[in-house]
Amino acid sequence: MNETLHEPSQGTKYALFYITGGALVIIWSAIWYYYLRHNAAPDGDSRYYVCTGLFLSGLAVLVIGILVGRIGREAKHADIPVGTVTAATVAPPAQQVVNGPPVAANGAGVAVQPVQMPNQATSPRI
Repeated sequence: MNETLHEPSQGTKYALFYITGGALVIIWSAIWYYYLRHNAAPDGDSRYYVCTGLFLSGLAVLVIGILVGRIGREAKHADIPVGTVTAATVAPPAQQVVNGPPVAANGAGVAVQPVQMPNQATSPRI
């Protein structure tokens, strides 16, 4: 199972920021427009102009957020990979284990390894 890890894209964070910000500006612009209409503000008042500008700006920011999210989702395959996760494979040993010299049992039943004595003719004398 190979699964490539990617660094999370910044587009998602920005998309959420733009969508949330745009939606909040639209909501508060609509509340302000409702307030202006029901509190006898004159029709030629500049507050309507500012309210409409804020509403349209919020709408533009909302659309930008939606597009940034879509673009980020479409370009997800182009993100820089951080690494690859692979499953560990277990391979049999390349060669068989070679046993050591044979072990003999002493009179008490304890396994002992035979001791090889060095040749006295070749051992150095002190």
